[in-house]
Amino acid sequence: MTHYRNQYVSIVFQSYNLLPYMTALQNITSAMEITGSNIKNKDQYALDMLEKVGISEEKARQKVLTLSGGQQQRVSIIRAFCCNADLIVADEPTGNLDEDTSKDIVKLFQNLAHQENKCVIMVTHDEQIAKVSDVNIRLSRGGFTIKHRKPAG
Repeated sequence: MTHYRNQYVSIVFQSYNLLPYMTALQNITSAMEITGSNIKNKDQYALDMLEKVGISEEKARQKVLTLSGGQQQRVSIIRAFCCNADLIVADEPTGNLDEDTSKDIVKLFQNLAHQENKCVIMVTHDEQIAKVSDVNIRLSRGGFTIKHRKPAG
């Protein structure tokens, strides 16, 4: 089971679970090494991905504890993306982010799912995120409902 999770599942924790004595970049590249990523230039790949969520190279080279909560969450999300897992499970991944950054993160999750054929399971209380999900499973009062969003076009 551990091997399967290591190779095929990435988790974005609500509480980040970053290593505090490392930089943002080191947190990501270490995870890539542990999961056996075949990306050649891991540092540059991680820096490019961080840039997509508004984390500059300067910030990426800082210890994660010097970053804001929202920045730490973005590092956690990019760490999950960079490990190239088939399944990404995200627990309230936008809970600490402003509205614009949340939209950008959701778009990244959508692109990963649609363009890179990844499965993203996201737990959220945010109705706006739930509305743009391909499949929405709502838990309520001991039951659940499932809604499928119609593809655009």
